Amino acid sequence: MHKLGIRGLELKWFRSYLHLRKQFVSIDGDNSDKLLIELGVPQGSILGPLLFLIYINDLPECSDLFIRLFADDTVIMDADSSITNLTLRVNSEFKKICTFFRENGLSLNPNKTQYIIFSNSPTVHKSKTEIFINNNNNDENFPDQIHEIKRILPTDPDPTYKYLGILFDPDLSFKHQIAKISTRLSHALYILRTVKDLLPEKILKNLYYTLFHCHLVYGAEIWGSASDRLLNKIYQKQKIAIRLICGKKYNSHTEPLFKKTEILKLHDIIKFTRISLMQESIQKLSPVTMHSIWIKNRDHRILTNNYVRELRNDNDYMIPSFRIDLIKRTPLIDCPSLWNELPPEIQIVRNKIEFKSKLKMFFMNKLSENIQCNRLLCPSCHLNI
Repeated sequence: MHKLGIRGLELKWFRSYLHLRKQFVSIDGDNSDKLLIELGVPQGSILGPLLFLIYINDLPECSDLFIRLFADDTVIMDADSSITNLTLRVNSEFKKICTFFRENGLSLNPNKTQYIIFSNSPTVHKSKTEIFINNNNNDENFPDQIHEIKRILPTDPDPTYKYLGILFDPDLSFKHQIAKISTRLSHALYILRTVKDLLPEKILKNLYYTLFHCHLVYGAEIWGSASDRLLNKIYQKQKIAIRLICGKKYNSHTEPLFKKTEILKLHDIIKFTRISLMQESIQKLSPVTMHSIWIKNRDHRILTNNYVRELRNDNDYMIPSFRIDLIKRTPLIDCPSLWNELPPEIQIVRNKIEFKSKLKMFFMNKLSENIQCNRLLCPSCHLNI
């Protein structure tokens, strides 16, 4: 804290708060001797998380790897076209990170540390790689503390890495995340079915937002990159939910129901969350690290010395080039594509609440109250059920 510029009375206050604290263990009324706490913060305290974040805040400065911190959950990333070069560089940089932990009285838990390699190449998934944790203190009396980190493979019973509630698999298909969401939606549907004849539509709609909708919006910017085949599994459950809310039969057309209840369809929810993310980045309302992810075509041409004269699409945001369909579905590509299609009167709104309100109306206005069904002998239309 002193290195960060905290001085005087404030620093003395924190020193008094942390200094000379003791701890003991109590079992069935028997207490152990008290021992002085030489390192750490009071567990469960209000200031504990803040002090911990201050303590490890400079971790990203110790390595050239891409490091992101969220509380005590740390993710380290790197990329290379060669799996051999990638492994060598990560091991080399990981030594610096382990040194940082040792210097600060911390250590990595090998049982809670894993790594995953994202690739669409079967050869890469079959390749042998080794990443090590070095917790050795260079002390002759200190036991060997070099551990190999477990790699998550596509052939594992659970081939996923969970980060902030999102399941990532080596192929980035998000099929396991979709399966998890689908299971939770099934539980919510069971509750809606149970009470659909007991509660009015307004209360059922509130239940939908409480039990169902929350699973659709969390992390949709990320897992929305899944294929339409996978997303359709969730969309089918959403259509069941909207029919239950409106008291309609199982084969009723759902677009008029989404329009009536003002509930966004799944694919519109994904677009809504991604456009909202883009707006926060453009208006500098997001974390600083996201402010320069997307740039306008004009700025890109200036940076690449390709700016000669103004073009029609200069004010549009640049869409990075890509080769495979998977990349096209990612936020990096999809966010600027969706943003460029928005009307200017929505793009210029800075206030987040006003922006989201207008954006929702933009999607709702695309829905039709009257469906023109082309299905031959449709049970809902032809038989007027």
